[in-house]
Amino acid sequence: PAQSVQPGRPFGGVCSFSIPAEAMHSFLGTNNRVEWVLKVHTGVKGWVDHKTDFPLHVCPRMVQGS
Repeated sequence: PAQSVQPGRPFGGVCSFSIPAEAMHSFLGTNNRVEWVLKVHTGVKGWVDHKTDFPLHVCPRMVQGS
């Protein structure tokens, strides 16, 4: 959502997201890998857009015994 930014003041934001339970966890093998990246694209009217990638480490989910 759009927010106001005051000149000379720091700006920050908070968001949340979910990784699907059935998704593969991060993995690094000899010949392949699964990497997760959070891509952030910010745009301010009259300014150049800014894009940043944040690597994520997704752990394997716990499986309950039957």
